[in-house]
Amino acid sequence: LDAMREHSNNGDVQKYACGALRNLALNDENKLRIPQNNGIKSIVDAMLHNPDNADLQLQACATLRNLAMNEFNASKIASEGGVFSVIQTLKVHQTKPEVLAEACAAIWNLALNGNEKFLRKITPYDVSFIARHN
Repeated sequence: LDAMREHSNNGDVQKYACGALRNLALNDENKLRIPQNNGIKSIVDAMLHNPDNADLQLQACATLRNLAMNEFNASKIASEGGVFSVIQTLKVHQTKPEVLAEACAAIWNLALNGNEKFLRKITPYDVSFIARHN
């Protein structure tokens, strides 16, 4: 996470860091540690600073998907701009099925937790857009 913060404009560092976090987030203990260390903010920042980097977006969405399996994390993802970032990824990478799949899976897990913050951040246009790509 320190490397992500120190190299916020380096897409490769962000991509590989998100990939590492994706794997770490498969462990329940790490699902708690990542947000405690501002990991969700780092992931969202990486997405916002590198919107055209499809590989980074794929890794970031997959990481958010894994983290969103935890109700607390799903709420934190929503409050830290993760919903907006995932929706933007869907819009920017419409022609990349691998990226779309991870973004839709992240949205699935966010919605699955009945997350009220998530539901308040998504618009009818977003729902229509997601439905066309899911």
